[in-house]
Amino acid sequence: MKRFFSKRSSQRSQLQYFNTTLDTQIEYDSQRDNLNIIKLKTPIIGVPIIVQIFIEYFDRDDILKTEGLFRTTGSIKQVKLLKDDIETSGLINLYKDESDLLTLTSLFKLWLRELQDGVIPNEDYIKMEAAQDSLELFKIALDTLSRYHWETLRYISQFLLKLSSFSEENKMNVNNICIVFGPTLIKSDMDSLDSQVVLNDNIKNSQILELILTNFDYLFDTDSLSNLNSPTQMNLKQSFDSLSSISNDVVLNEMENLQVDNVVKKTVQSFFGSNRKKSMMMVDFYHYI
Repeated sequence: MKRFFSKRSSQRSQLQYFNTTLDTQIEYDSQRDNLNIIKLKTPIIGVPIIVQIFIEYFDRDDILKTEGLFRTTGSIKQVKLLKDDIETSGLINLYKDESDLLTLTSLFKLWLRELQDGVIPNEDYIKMEAAQDSLELFKIALDTLSRYHWETLRYISQFLLKLSSFSEENKMNVNNICIVFGPTLIKSDMDSLDSQVVLNDNIKNSQILELILTNFDYLFDTDSLSNLNSPTQMNLKQSFDSLSSISNDVVLNEMENLQVDNVVKKTVQSFFGSNRKKSMMMVDFYHYI
């Protein structure tokens, strides 16, 4: 039986797998002494090794047909033990006899939850939420994800779609999958102890993920003119990062004068209303509309 393994190293405690940012994980992967030892079927550059190991393990028909896969929670104690073992030894062996499937699925979801910036960071979530009424604008918002976040989201989403194709057996259709994974993939800055507020936020996260999964081919179409690497999209991404001085009132007033479509107005209002670096240069915004 195929095993994933790595050598022990004195640097292991410094190159942790859990509770880091996504960029940090990619950087750590380049420093790990097991980079050339772990055998992945189809290595994907820009996706954390631990994510690929988990998904390749789960991506087997016998596992994908398991009823309630990812919905049922494993033992908290066993999850913690396996997590600690991975962190202290660097050994990612998902085929250990004592590691049951519920423990592994719970550990994978824990890794996602502990990712400090999320697969979809909060600032990107804000843009996607504002653009969800227009698939074209939603794609533009999604394409402004950083490379590693885009690649990782695409990789996980592709697996989740395959998981949904076994819904007759596993009872995990797209809606159920999004209820489970929406809140774990998206990093929301919502900070409330109110159960209703938390529930509403989770519903919004699930809706964003469902939009991504149900429109996967369009949103991640790398042959499209608006894809991540096209000149048009690269220019748009650069302009998302370049505006820093125009006030919100000026922008919104100008949109009123131009009779901008409500969907675009809602999207831009969200961009400029958030406490973050401004998102577009006005000249590019006028050109876009």
